[in-house]
Amino acid sequence: MNRLLEELRRAVESVRRNERRTAWLLAGAIGLICIGLLAPPIRDHVLVRAQVSVARWDARWTDRVDRGEELLAAGRYEEAAAYLEQLDGVHPARHVKHGRDVERERVLRALGGANLALGRKRASLDALRRAVVFDERNYLNHFTLANAALELGEADEALASFERVLAIHPSHLPTVAALISHHFERADYRSVVDTYEAYLEAFLLHEVTFELGDGVGRADVRADGYNHGMDVPLIVDAGNGPAQGPSLTIDAGPHSFKVASVTLVPPRRSGVLDAETIVLGTPGGWSSDSGAQDGREVVSVPIEPAATGVVRTGVVLLLFKPVDAGTWETVARSYRNLLQGEALEVARARSAIIATPAPGADGGSP
Repeated sequence: MNRLLEELRRAVESVRRNERRTAWLLAGAIGLICIGLLAPPIRDHVLVRAQVSVARWDARWTDRVDRGEELLAAGRYEEAAAYLEQLDGVHPARHVKHGRDVERERVLRALGGANLALGRKRASLDALRRAVVFDERNYLNHFTLANAALELGEADEALASFERVLAIHPSHLPTVAALISHHFERADYRSVVDTYEAYLEAFLLHEVTFELGDGVGRADVRADGYNHGMDVPLIVDAGNGPAQGPSLTIDAGPHSFKVASVTLVPPRRSGVLDAETIVLGTPGGWSSDSGAQDGREVVSVPIEPAATGVVRTGVVLLLFKPVDAGTWETVARSYRNLLQGEALEVARARSAIIATPAPGADGGSP
């Protein structure tokens, strides 16, 4: 011990004797680093390497979670459960505001799914409940727990979780479909109808695109089966004149819709107080079809003669609420069992029946 203290004393004395030299060496080293960072080639190289290192560090948790989900998707449930259990124990995110919070929720949902496939009821529900506690504002956590609870015979917990999904995301069709199926199996036709009518009224916006020649406009339209009027500016590239073309194309993506009327408004002209508008209409309006690629719903409104200049368009259209065929059949039977034929017709007029069934636990929606 005395020898160590003696060595430390000598080192301190050496630094004191060479204090000025040490300071100059330190200052020189800092100066060289600063000069190196100010030189573009060196600075760019250092920054790029730092960015790559940070990206790799951030991706390591995502890669690990991906690996666990791949094991689960491949049906290797024992491996997936063991791997995800270990990952759950070391994952750094312990609260929702952590930078890796999304990966944490994925780990817990996948762990719950692996244990569910293995028939481990307690372990499955425990993992999925922890996901809900971790972020109770994420509807997907409630939805995954609801499906697992329903499969494991915990009907009360499943129904409560489905209701929490709809409190967050009232237009989540998979949850609506699950609740309707549950109520119908118990011959609770009133609850089936109430659930579907609440879905029809649930707030759901969808973007609709309007194109006339080089002019493009967009508007968010509520999907509820009612007519909505809107005024949509048609934007063209800088330096070009107003939009013009032989037809107005309206694209609502995968959503079925109907156009009641179209009004084309030309630009203001000098000396003209009110620009002359072009009102287009046809008996029954225009209904969308899936003529575009990828099943997109479109309407092409012909303009005769072709508009020579348009700056905005006034449109009255409605977006139908989508529902898969199986769920709609259950809803229709419930209306009939309640002898509510007129209400059934109203609900049918506001709905678009799609061939694809409501997605499952992946949480897809409308």
